[in-house]
Amino acid sequence: MMMRGPEDITNMKDGWRERSDPVASDMARVSVCFRYSWALKRIRLLERATGKRVRNVLDVGCSVGYGCKIMRDGGLDAEGMDVNPGVVRIAKKRYPGVRFRVGDALGVNEYHDVITAFEVIEHIKDWRRALNVWKKHCRLLLMSTPNLKYLKNENPHHFKEFTYEEAKGMSPKVWGMCLSPITTKPITALFGGEAAARFRLAAGKPFPRLSRHFLIEVDGERE
Repeated sequence: MMMRGPEDITNMKDGWRERSDPVASDMARVSVCFRYSWALKRIRLLERATGKRVRNVLDVGCSVGYGCKIMRDGGLDAEGMDVNPGVVRIAKKRYPGVRFRVGDALGVNEYHDVITAFEVIEHIKDWRRALNVWKKHCRLLLMSTPNLKYLKNENPHHFKEFTYEEAKGMSPKVWGMCLSPITTKPITALFGGEAAARFRLAAGKPFPRLSRHFLIEVDGERE
């Protein structure tokens, strides 16, 4: 598989930072909290709809593990996987109660109730194959990816950025994610990044076509 990924946490290239550390950056923390708070909400809805408890979650592209921590704190058995050994080492050190491993996004070959892949699919050249692999190994797949309307394929770390129509082609269940420093910074300063993320989540769903990132829910092929 061809996948562009850093060997360190930032991997600056042509002025683009590939990864941000949610422990060190308020805005990164709010973004991560927003995505995983949304994931927890969708997982609880799945449990109520099916009457089946979600036992385990695989976080593909887990980076330094902050999202896995959020899911663990939410009562889920979360496991993180990332192609970058460096960030996996950081994750293991920070969150010893969570399982982390080095792995290729296309190498998922075991069943999980839920797979999350936030800001991952745009890094994969054969993204259609990745989508199919993930769907085959879960009940529910939750993803996020940038809106081509805003990034315009300028990020050198990305193989593919998606329009709203392309996101809808992956699943009819597409939400918008719009984080503004104007609203998040004051709340973060007063209450922390988790509170800011919950505020944005509760504030409503921005019209997806106009949002900077898409949140995509895909039904898996396993019951």
